[in-house]
Parts: sequence; structure tokens; C-alpha cells
Amino acid sequence: QHTMEVFDPKVPYQNNSWDCGVFVCRYAYALYQRRHIPITYRDAENRFNQTITAGPEFQFDMADIERIRREMKILVDRLSKIYLAKKEKEDAESKRKKRLARKKEEEKMKNAVD
Repeated sequence: QHTMEVFDPKVPYQNNSWDCGVFVCRYAYALYQRRHIPITYRDAENRFNQTITAGPEFQFDMADIERIRREMKILVDRLSKIYLAKKEKEDAESKRKKRLARKKEEEKMKNAVD
């Protein structure tokens, strides 16, 4: 039987019930920053203390999380304005095409009757 040791590195954790998504994004960003740095067997032997616990990418706190949350809100607000304007334009174009198609169909029916 094979077993795997569980590692529980000391990392920042949330102190509320609403920042879990921000933490996931922040940890994903930290891992992204380390994407070209290999994780070695030695890292595992040291319980990931240097790569994660003491790694500069993982040095953040609740003040950073609060700042990131505010930045995410600004980003979503800005993107939603762009998206809604684009969506409104697409909807108007779709309605215009439907009106044209309906008009063509009506003309075709009229010509068939005449």
C-alpha cells in the first residue's frame, strides 16, 4: 500500500466568510508567478517551507485581499459597461435582421398572392 504524506504549509488564510474567491484568485496568481520555477523533491522534504510558506509570491495578508477585492469590483464594473454596450448593439442588430427577414417574407407572400 502506498501512502502520501499530507503537507500543511503555513499560508495566509481568510478571516471572514466572503473572501474565498479572492483568496483562490490570489493563490492562483502566486502559482502563476512561480510557473517557471520547478518544484523539486527537496521542496517536499522541506515541507514546502521555501517554495510556499516563505516564498515571496505567497506573502500577502487581509489588507492585500481587501485591496484586490476592491480592484476586482472596479474591473467587473468597467467590463460590465463594455459588455452591456456591446450586447445592446448586438441585440439591436439582431432585431434589425429579424425585421428585414420578416419584411422579405411578407413581400414574398404578397408576391405569391398577386
